[in-house]
Amino acid sequence: MPRSMVYVIGYPGSGKTTALGKAITSPVATERDKPFKHIVYADGAIQLGASRAAFGGTDALPMNVQPAVLKWLPASPEELIIAEGDRLGNTSFFQALGGLGVPLRIVLIDVTPLQARYRAWLRGHSFNEQWFAGRITKVDNLRRRWFQDIELVHGVKQADAVAEDLRAILYG
Repeated sequence: MPRSMVYVIGYPGSGKTTALGKAITSPVATERDKPFKHIVYADGAIQLGASRAAFGGTDALPMNVQPAVLKWLPASPEELIIAEGDRLGNTSFFQALGGLGVPLRIVLIDVTPLQARYRAWLRGHSFNEQWFAGRITKVDNLRRRWFQDIELVHGVKQADAVAEDLRAILYG
């Protein structure tokens, strides 16, 4: 059983994927596809999802992956499970983790919607406005529902500083 799960949430463009990529200090040992995509690091930590330029993390997983992850977690010997992205970042998944006895730490990369939109634009992403508004609402709802459990990382800093703050949460 994992000792803990750290789930990073934030608006699209807030820097979740970039900060997490810079925060993990251990090299990739292997990338696996079974029972779903995940990355195993040399220090034994696992990141759910896949690494790719756009929409990495859990967003690279199929829409119906949640039951497979919940079935797999109790047998996972790794001490730290890391995830970011929209696919599993939801209240039903977070509640199910509690039911399994997996301690959850939720980290919010905190930026304004305008900052997130600007960063996404700088990276060449052209989001549908309705989709983007829906993601903002989802993150805001998670923030309200889980506010007592959320650790804030101020995302307005440079990416290396955000990664340093996130690294302290992951390994501190």
